[in-house]
Amino acid sequence: MTKRGFVLVAWVLLLLASLACGLGGNEPSDEAAKDTAGAVVDDAAEEATPIPPTATAVPTETPYEGPVPGDALARIGRGTATSMTISPDGQSLAVGSTIGVYSYSTDSMNTVWHTPLSAPVQGTTFNQDGSQLAALTQSHIYILDAETGELIGERISNSDLDGVAIFSPDGTQLATTNNKFVRLWDLTSGEMAVELVGHAKNVQSLAWTPDGSQLVSGATAEDGETGEIVVWDVAAGEVARRFGAEHSRAVTALVFNADGSLLLADAAKEAIIWDFATGTPQHVIESTHFASAAWSPDDALIAFGLNQGRTSVYDAVNFSELYQVEDQRITILDVAFSPDSSLLYTLDSDGSIYKRDAATGERQLAAEGFAGRLGTGVWSPDGTTIWAGMSGSQIVHWDVNTFERLDLHGDFGSAGLIGATVEAIAYNPDFDLLAVGDLDGRIQLYDPAADEVVAAFGDRDTGHSSAINNIGWSPDGTQIVTGGFDDSVIVWDVAAQSPVVRFDDFSERGFGAVAFTPDGSAVVVASWDDSIYVLDPTSGVVTNQWNPDLGDQSDLDWHPLESTQFATASSMDVIIWDYVTGEQVLVMEGADEFDFPYAVAFSPDGSLIVGGGSEGDVAIWDAATGLVIAVYEEAHTDSVSAVAFSPDGTMFATISYDGTIVVWRVP
Repeated sequence: MTKRGFVLVAWVLLLLASLACGLGGNEPSDEAAKDTAGAVVDDAAEEATPIPPTATAVPTETPYEGPVPGDALARIGRGTATSMTISPDGQSLAVGSTIGVYSYSTDSMNTVWHTPLSAPVQGTTFNQDGSQLAALTQSHIYILDAETGELIGERISNSDLDGVAIFSPDGTQLATTNNKFVRLWDLTSGEMAVELVGHAKNVQSLAWTPDGSQLVSGATAEDGETGEIVVWDVAAGEVARRFGAEHSRAVTALVFNADGSLLLADAAKEAIIWDFATGTPQHVIESTHFASAAWSPDDALIAFGLNQGRTSVYDAVNFSELYQVEDQRITILDVAFSPDSSLLYTLDSDGSIYKRDAATGERQLAAEGFAGRLGTGVWSPDGTTIWAGMSGSQIVHWDVNTFERLDLHGDFGSAGLIGATVEAIAYNPDFDLLAVGDLDGRIQLYDPAADEVVAAFGDRDTGHSSAINNIGWSPDGTQIVTGGFDDSVIVWDVAAQSPVVRFDDFSERGFGAVAFTPDGSAVVVASWDDSIYVLDPTSGVVTNQWNPDLGDQSDLDWHPLESTQFATASSMDVIIWDYVTGEQVLVMEGADEFDFPYAVAFSPDGSLIVGGGSEGDVAIWDAATGLVIAVYEEAHTDSVSAVAFSPDGTMFATISYDGTIVVWRVP
């Protein structure tokens, strides 16, 4: 299980509000790990045998049934999974997401209940008897009935506490971090008992010894280059000893074995098993970094979640790797053992939860249906489905009539790390092909009717050296323009499947959008360096540059009827521009008060503009007057990555990194 200390901060506030009667803390072993990602290298790894995927039962995703924002018709998708916690009796999994909390039965791996919340859940924790569940967002906590999901506690702000927190084994104290300090809270009085001072750098991990007599904290050492582990004498409120210089950087996770004789300390490049009594390293597991870790309750196994969907399980006696499974797609956010140590649950950042035999890694069941991050989206020409680019190098589509997810498609580049999301999708002018810019810098042409990739071209030598984040077709369908995270723009010949011209080094910070002009004579680029560029797709010359000094240019959409006008979303405004003169035609009312306008689109008849912001807000403007028609604050819990209108203009969809799509009726 990843380090979810901030969840436990919520419990002290809960107690302060007299809502925590009877709630206890998790066992110390539940506080293992950290939130980085990478690959493991160990002497025993070469002898370990990867386990191939096995047949898996996948429960069907049920449509979202929670509240919808404003005048929306529906919210599509289950959000992006953020955390996972197993109940004390091992009968349920609490999964935090960007739109609430889900409870899964560990027996069937089906959803038992879902409680929608208004902000992303950063973590969850059960009380000692498993009857209640606390879910923590950035500014509030929610107390839920663990059996029904019913909200039974009020929201309580936790803005005065931050960082990591863990309960003492007897449940009477709570240790929290605040920058360089460790604070101990008396849960009877609700007061801070003592502030422990001894770290030169920010504290990033905590663990209590099983007997509760000592507290251990991990950080970066004063030299700023190595790790540091500090052992605190809790009764005296003083540093008892220090060790940990063998770590190459900050110690981001700490977990004891059952009797407290060994301490697993995790840093980005290695995990070290320490003899706690002497502070001497017993074994080093080298890595580029781990994402999560857990020690089995019987002390027999240690599980590590890695990047690229890999889970590695070690013998906790001789610390040799027993096996590695490679059957999930993206970074393993959380790993958790069942109370009897026979089962292992793994959650990846794509939202797939696998139930495994802990001894062998063999999959028994899986729960899938979370969408991961959604980086872009388009509406199908027949108006029945919405396609979206998703984390895990996939594209996905939903039925607009039933709001059910239909399928996942393809392998559009390396799944990679958290946040590796397909962000470039565009229909060709004939609406029979989708051009997808993949995560490896290639263009893949996907036929939705046949559900197959009919062409793929571009490589790191002739094309982009990193992921494509923008894509568009020429009006005649013979060319494609792409913008990449390598700060280059390339115009491609579709028939020849080769680049025509390449633009490098003209923007200092990359691009928010690229698009051909309606007549195909030029390419317009909205750049993150506060500029708008005009490129000649034949000569490879930058023919014009406007510096409106309005912040990052994040998106661009051409007016459907006025061929010389386009709209941009910048970090300060939503503006309609005249392409010929480079002058502003109209500034949308109140857009400067928007939290970083991020996506923009004209309605099919050009009468409306819809914008989505970095804080999840959505606004509708009259495109002729610039007057605001409606604003929906916090319609999403993360940035709106794209806006798409239905072909008939009666509806529009906002696609978000929170893993959901909200479908709206045009007012």
